[in-house]
Amino acid sequence: MELHLKKRILGAWLTVTAILVVAPIVLDGSRTHILLESDAPAMPDTERWATEEYERQVRKDV
Repeated sequence: MELHLKKRILGAWLTVTAILVVAPIVLDGSRTHILLESDAPAMPDTERWATEEYERQVRKDV
């Protein structure tokens, strides 16, 4: 066989193998409901920095 034909057959075989391995994982659907738990504390209450009043303030050097 010619070299380019061998490369095409090998590429097709690898593509089919990859699809056969990945497709069941993607199409399974059982992984969509996994919730990740975190030990991070809740976000603290902070002032709203992007308010209209804040955007209109101008720094005055005295």
